[in-house]
Amino acid sequence: KFGNVYVNDKVIKNINDSVKTNDTVKIILPKDKFNPFITPIKGNLKILYEDDYLLAVNKDISVTTHSSKYNKTLSLEQLVCGYFNPKPFTFRAINRLDKDTSGIILIAKDEYTASLLGEQMRANKIQKKYKALCVGIPKNKNFIIEKPILRENQNSIKRVCSLNGENAKTECRLIKAVGDNLSLLEVVLHTGKTHQIRVHLSSIGLPLYADSLYGEKVEGKTYSLEAYKISFTHPFTKKKIVLSTSKKV
Repeated sequence: KFGNVYVNDKVIKNINDSVKTNDTVKIILPKDKFNPFITPIKGNLKILYEDDYLLAVNKDISVTTHSSKYNKTLSLEQLVCGYFNPKPFTFRAINRLDKDTSGIILIAKDEYTASLLGEQMRANKIQKKYKALCVGIPKNKNFIIEKPILRENQNSIKRVCSLNGENAKTECRLIKAVGDNLSLLEVVLHTGKTHQIRVHLSSIGLPLYADSLYGEKVEGKTYSLEAYKISFTHPFTKKKIVLSTSKKV
């Protein structure tokens, strides 16, 4: 449509033109469109992996994933753009984390890589593991929560379990008990609904500690939820990449 596809250095003008063995096909990707309203900030960017196609970073709590004109809090988008500054950069996060959730976020360096990783995400081929500190001790060491989730009401950020919602599946494993009535869980998401871990654990009486939205508020504290491990297939090398915020993977 835009004259960006070449066969043997000639622009393809008809999509029905055939391609033969040994033909050379070249595709010129369109130039990125940069957001002029993002202020790049040089800061503490914890890089876990980087190559020509993607970047993986460990996001701190109190940092939002994306910038917003309604929220002046420091964003990972600003930090990543600051990392590449003065070269303009388009922030394409493959996954996102809530402000008070820490852990690994994948960022594509171009639109094509974002598309390929997005396909893996939609096909549930990118595995994400979390560590969650909960109130209460589960009866079973390993268990699965499979309950549909929907928004509580149109104007609320809160989600609830409801038969009218979208399917959601969360797999949990008890790592250890902490103190008298807290437990550290490893959580694997099989679907990616908003607040899924917080909603599901709260629904079975194991809310995250200090989760004021789905549990009980603890003054001066926020909930402890970390996306500590992620594994996926590199879209170009086809090698399996396993990243962790801890030294042991």
